[in-house]
Amino acid sequence: MLDLVRDRGAINAMVAHVAGAGVAAANASETAKVRRKIIRDCLKGAGGAKAEGWVPRSMAFPPQTCDATRTLQAAEGWNGIEHLFTGG
Repeated sequence: MLDLVRDRGAINAMVAHVAGAGVAAANASETAKVRRKIIRDCLKGAGGAKAEGWVPRSMAFPPQTCDATRTLQAAEGWNGIEHLFTGG
């Protein structure tokens, strides 16, 4: 599924989420293929700590966007019904 992600901002946000902002910044100019490998390596635990239980933010509950400059329909939908679950 990771191969389907084409958006540079989303891939970079995923790298930052699993490997840290420093790794994401250092590899921001790399190809999507290289950054996907970094994500896979972090999920496997190759070369460092394993990112346990990670899921893309768009698939988490509640859903969130990976890239702050973009919108995600599921996340916007959650914002409309969140009060039903939180009582707020």
